[in-house]
Amino acid sequence: MYRKKHHLIKIFLLKMACNVFSFLLGAFILSAPFVLYTLTGSVLNAVIHFTFSLSLATILLVYAYSGFEESIYLFMAYKYDSSKS
Repeated sequence: MYRKKHHLIKIFLLKMACNVFSFLLGAFILSAPFVLYTLTGSVLNAVIHFTFSLSLATILLVYAYSGFEESIYLFMAYKYDSSKS
């Protein structure tokens, strides 16, 4: 029983770490062009870069959101399993 609980919490923590990483990566992909090109003074390049990186950032952010949702269900299963014992 202990191994099962320990395994669930390890999976939960690993999934949360991956979700946080993909969320931060998606947010960085969205914000980096504006910071970089605003510092260099080229707003048109920022808009072009943003347009092409929007799809990649959207994929990462949607992946992170679905992963957070899955992690919540995994945590609820862990809590339910620990309350049974």
